[in-house]
Amino acid sequence: MARMLTETSPRSEPWLRAACRGYGYAWFPVHKIQRELAAGELKPLPLAGGGERIVTMYLVLADPEGAGPGVRRLAEILRASAKNVE
Repeated sequence: MARMLTETSPRSEPWLRAACRGYGYAWFPVHKIQRELAAGELKPLPLAGGGERIVTMYLVLADPEGAGPGVRRLAEILRASAKNVE
């Protein structure tokens, strides 16, 4: 059974389709390409160096006091995750 692609499905992204067809390489978030990795459509490159890409991220709450419980919980999760990476 074929899975229908929608505008919001990661597989419908042009960058992912291009990579699956062999048109170059890219650094993808692993969680976005699990299905393609499992199917053998994408493969990690055996790089001697530079196999991971590290970026600096910032969490900015424009109005921390006005943030709802969901936003506050997300900020808490992101902060905890960042501490585990350091």
